[in-house]
Amino acid sequence: MFDDVENKIILAVSSTLQRRRDLCLLCIFFIHCVFIILAGYYLGKLNPDSTYYLGIATRISEDFNFNMSFLYNCKQQFFSHYPLGYPFLIAFISKITNLTVFWSSKILNCLVIGLILILIKQLFNKSAVVLALVTFHYNFMEMSHYTMSEVTFLGAILLLMYSFLKITHNRESIWFVIFFLSMTMIPFIRYIGIYIYLFIFIITCISYLRDEINYIKVKKIAILCGFSISLYIIYLCINFYLTGHITGYTRKYLSELSGENYLILNFFENFFRNMNFLWIQWYYTAILFGVLIFLIKHFRIRLRPLTQTQLFLILSAITYLFVFAVIKALFISTINDFNARILIPVVFPLTLALVDYFYKHIRLSVIMFLLVISSLNLTRFISYNIQVDQPFYKNEDNVLKKYSQVPSNSLIIEGHPYLNYLRKDVEIIYKYNINVMGLIENEDEFIFRVKACDYDQIYFDSGEEIQKIN
Repeated sequence: MFDDVENKIILAVSSTLQRRRDLCLLCIFFIHCVFIILAGYYLGKLNPDSTYYLGIATRISEDFNFNMSFLYNCKQQFFSHYPLGYPFLIAFISKITNLTVFWSSKILNCLVIGLILILIKQLFNKSAVVLALVTFHYNFMEMSHYTMSEVTFLGAILLLMYSFLKITHNRESIWFVIFFLSMTMIPFIRYIGIYIYLFIFIITCISYLRDEINYIKVKKIAILCGFSISLYIIYLCINFYLTGHITGYTRKYLSELSGENYLILNFFENFFRNMNFLWIQWYYTAILFGVLIFLIKHFRIRLRPLTQTQLFLILSAITYLFVFAVIKALFISTINDFNARILIPVVFPLTLALVDYFYKHIRLSVIMFLLVISSLNLTRFISYNIQVDQPFYKNEDNVLKKYSQVPSNSLIIEGHPYLNYLRKDVEIIYKYNINVMGLIENEDEFIFRVKACDYDQIYFDSGEEIQKIN
């Protein structure tokens, strides 16, 4: 009798605590949604890449058209400079909600944030609320407010991890389906997503050696991976067939810059330099390890083995680092410097793993640290984004007004990036950028390339006025 009463009390307390955790997660989700909508309304949060995502999403949603010019090419062709997964999701939401592609991209970001919080809850359970505070990191918030693929990329990675963990614990076929869909989606969101196949190989081997999955499950995973890789290879072949390039434009190989004789030596030199840089800066790493050693000694922490979830998060970050360093070493002239966009698939999973690990050892200190950091990040974010002259839609109206006299089938040199999605009846073109194309172009070469374009009218946007050239 007493045991029954005790069990009922425990269940009631557990249920109450779970409801409170769910309410906290819901509040965090609400805060993110409010910030995303407000940032979209007042600031837009678009960069040049965002306008191309919205441009191709507009064409997909209206005409199911996958052709668009890009930066330096005045001719419309199959859009392959970025994978089509992210703009396709924007177009899908736009189609079912009747919203513009701009607001559809913001709704997509809200949905992905919700998915990430749900996955954090499923992966970490009792510590989920604490780990959800990691989403208030400034760079994560900034990425989630822009129309960019990074947060969707993270959501797909976490979904793949969760589905793999479910596969190791039960035999339900639905998890194999989710695993396949998330695995296939990742490289279709960002080309660097090909790292996921190496990551899956590593965690499958580890799980098999630990007897966490049997041979039949390994066989099913291998078949699904093979099918997913085949689909991705077909997609890249389509890119090459329609555009002449696997990923949309020319990328200079290391051998073209250094000569075949020094290819291997230069590759490893660049690889290790990039790996070193990817770990931010050596002194940041030294400070981090110093703090960890202090905490371990001060609190006399008895280190425990990593959980399966923590291990997978860390392996995902390391595998991404490795693959990106290889690519950066091969294409040293055509990939931009490392920034938050590139590093967020490393920083976010690593932070989740480390916070979860130390939360179990020094709970109060970790909670206080995250609360302080979250408060500082929120304050910093608000202060950086609070000064707004007018709502963003007025900026769009100003762009449309500025180019209202430009007729259809016109080419605009140095045109405003918003035209990519506001007016699909005109095209914009820019001079080659050495950081992106690995090419230098003088004025005569640029004029010759522009004249080769087949448009009724050509205009030049000087910033202050639009001048007709022919």
